[in-house]
Amino acid sequence: MTRSTSAQLATTLFWLCLSVAVGAQDALTRAKWLYASAAYEEALSALDKAPFPDGPDADIEPTEYRILCLFALKRTDQARIAIDTLLLSHPRYRPDPSFMSPGARAQFEAIRIDLIRRRYNEAKASFDAEEYRAALVRFDRVIEQLAAAGDPPALGDMRMLAIGY
Repeated sequence: MTRSTSAQLATTLFWLCLSVAVGAQDALTRAKWLYASAAYEEALSALDKAPFPDGPDADIEPTEYRILCLFALKRTDQARIAIDTLLLSHPRYRPDPSFMSPGARAQFEAIRIDLIRRRYNEAKASFDAEEYRAALVRFDRVIEQLAAAGDPPALGDMRMLAIGY
């Protein structure tokens, strides 16, 4: 590949990535405006159409708005999936009190506790099935999520039990 072809390819890739980023930001801005207008279905639709990246380095703001819209629409099962996905890539995530209302934070934390219980049960089942590597990974995730949740009293001695396994 010649130098000019490489430069053209790099330039094309740069503009393509920039247009995707601008499109995602426009969709997020639109979703924020729709959410503020109580147009939750439309906000979700705007978020669905945007090319938001996933993973630990991704911006979590689109997911936060998705969760808020799902709470507003009383779609708890879908909110649970979005929260689970968020916590898998950002286990120490805590809702910002200046961003999320006390009621939404309470819903979020209740779902977090249920998800931690489920993860603990999965880890214990792996341990009981003598799948020790899988159990270790799952118990580590439980311990990390417990720390992020502030070791809620509702989960009792789960951290000690997870460390014991």
